[in-house]
Amino acid sequence: MPKWWVHRAVSSAQVREIEEKMQWHHARNSLADLRKVLTYTCDERLLRPDLKSKFVQLQASERTFSFVKAHPPHGLAGSWLRRVAGMLMTNTDANTLLNMYQMHVLDTEQVRQ
Repeated sequence: MPKWWVHRAVSSAQVREIEEKMQWHHARNSLADLRKVLTYTCDERLLRPDLKSKFVQLQASERTFSFVKAHPPHGLAGSWLRRVAGMLMTNTDANTLLNMYQMHVLDTEQVRQ
């Protein structure tokens, strides 16, 4: 199959999605790999001076890595169930019902910073 045909058949959004999934797959190997994919940032130039002085740049911690390792990607059946449930109820309700997409915002060490 010619290379140009593949590029035309797959949109750039699809390519980005595939690349992102591959990066997340490898991010499960080490904290250093996770930090390459998971970033906590903002454009500090847009912060008001009083907020800018209080802004603390964080990064993924060992607890973040442990959380990611403990919550592997969902399989085909789980993804299908989530899609169907999402048609019948809110996303939050579907996620709660199926115990999917746990959220890790900050751990204790990050809050202390």
